[in-house]
Amino acid sequence: MDILGVLAAVIAVAVFPGGAFLLTCAVVAGWTPGGAASGDGLGWTVGALTAGVAVTLAAALLPLPGSPAAQLPPDSGVLPNLAGIALLVAVALTAAGDDRAWTLRRRVAAAAVAGPMFAVGTAAASLAFPVVLEVPTLGLARVLAGTAMLVSAPVLIRVVATGMPRELRGAIFAVMIITGAVLVAPSQVLDAPGIVVAGLALMAVALMAAGERALRGPRGEVALTVGGLTLAIVALIGAMVAGR
Repeated sequence: MDILGVLAAVIAVAVFPGGAFLLTCAVVAGWTPGGAASGDGLGWTVGALTAGVAVTLAAALLPLPGSPAAQLPPDSGVLPNLAGIALLVAVALTAAGDDRAWTLRRRVAAAAVAGPMFAVGTAAASLAFPVVLEVPTLGLARVLAGTAMLVSAPVLIRVVATGMPRELRGAIFAVMIITGAVLVAPSQVLDAPGIVVAGLALMAVALMAAGERALRGPRGEVALTVGGLTLAIVALIGAMVAGR
């Protein structure tokens, strides 16, 4: 058994970037006036608990500086992974979501988030976050994929059932925003001290939560959906060109 890998995984899930850090991000989103986590929760149901576990595991895979999982060698078994984050967020949204809330626009937003991520991973011949971030020819496609996620996340978070705890809504939203921000951020930012990057991540969550409220409503949702889809299509084309 790889004791170091197990310990790193436990810390990543329980403390940073999962657990305590994720809860802080969720609270920040909830405190933002009218943000993505606003609304009254009705308690932690089985679906909410399932979503909570999934989103915490997704957060543990984020390649933030200082994350134990990000610092381990590739053979450790806990390498931050785009596919893992995408699948765990999908589980969280499914478990916490309202089936009636999956409108066509929100399905399009989900495709705009997932499609470019897997296309970038395919072009890089790896879904490991560190590899994707280091392939120079994927720079533009990666930034576009991250931007598509940032634009689409405010639409996608609206599938979460109204009665779900606000902390859960904020946590799911935060993981999507931080994932998109990591894809967009220049390497110099990600090379900064962990506490600086963590602070920037919290700021991004707060700003995007406020933006979600500002663009709430049919017109705002249409604008975000069209913008996210457009960015996703360009990102897909860029990934295909870079992978040739």
